[in-house]
Amino acid sequence: MKNNYEAAYFLVPLAANNKIAKDGSEVVYYIVCKCNVVCKAKLNEMNGGHQKRYIAVFPYFCDNHGDWHIVNLGDFNDGLRLYPNNFTTDRRFNSIEDARQVKDDKNTELLGRMLATCPPDEQESKSGEFKQIARYYDAIEKCIDESLKGVPITANVPEQKTYIYYNTGKLIVSIISLYDMLEMGTYDNLDYTVYEVSPDEYKNLEDSAISTPSELREFFHTPLINHHANDAVIQIVPEDCSEKPVLYADRKDLYRMRTRDMGEGYNFPVLVKRDMVIFTVETYDSVVESYRLTGQTKDISNEDIQLVLKRNTTTNI
Repeated sequence: MKNNYEAAYFLVPLAANNKIAKDGSEVVYYIVCKCNVVCKAKLNEMNGGHQKRYIAVFPYFCDNHGDWHIVNLGDFNDGLRLYPNNFTTDRRFNSIEDARQVKDDKNTELLGRMLATCPPDEQESKSGEFKQIARYYDAIEKCIDESLKGVPITANVPEQKTYIYYNTGKLIVSIISLYDMLEMGTYDNLDYTVYEVSPDEYKNLEDSAISTPSELREFFHTPLINHHANDAVIQIVPEDCSEKPVLYADRKDLYRMRTRDMGEGYNFPVLVKRDMVIFTVETYDSVVESYRLTGQTKDISNEDIQLVLKRNTTTNI
């Protein structure tokens, strides 16, 4: 799942190869899953009404062995072009119960269409085949929902701009969020510090014409994030180190944060001179919680699915 994107329950249309069905004729079963919303649109109709459309990203893909792997793409905007896990729909749900009611109706329709195209003497066997399909995908749905249980349903996620001050004296507003900046490694080759500022301070930055480092000193509170270009980790610092721990995250795996257990004698490099400083309204808690929830998600093996199948012998279809 992705930081700084809305999340909701969706009906995910799956094809026989366990990939997203891009056409209605390819759908073999619908499952319910939390997905990130990466695009919303309102389409006008000739009668003056409108329809909502969502582009959502299904957070798993299945390999040739039947194992399902979590997708933590650095940038879903690239993912829409490079990875076929997005789909377009007109419905989103805030509860899994509401989504499953619609799912049962849609899958019953699939069964009805399948039976309508086969001879009467084959309908019983075809119905049995569909029940086996339903059991398999219902088990996958259960495993995925368990993996994603810590990911909250969110709507109208606030914009998370960042202000960047370069040592050349230039202050700009970044077009990407703090999370995207960290995940894409945008400034991995630079030394920088991220400072948390209040919304009012952030507005002062927007309204000011700062041109020297001395004018920024009032915004230099306790560093939120330190990054050294020659080190493989970033340092995440709380306002009060006696109450909360300083955490470290590998730049290539931000979802696995840890305390100082990275090897005997390790010391985070001291930032003597920064190439830039970054200002954000994100806090220690919001950064840690965001990555912690995302990092709890896990891959699902075929063995996990088989265990669920053994426990669950019934289906609603």
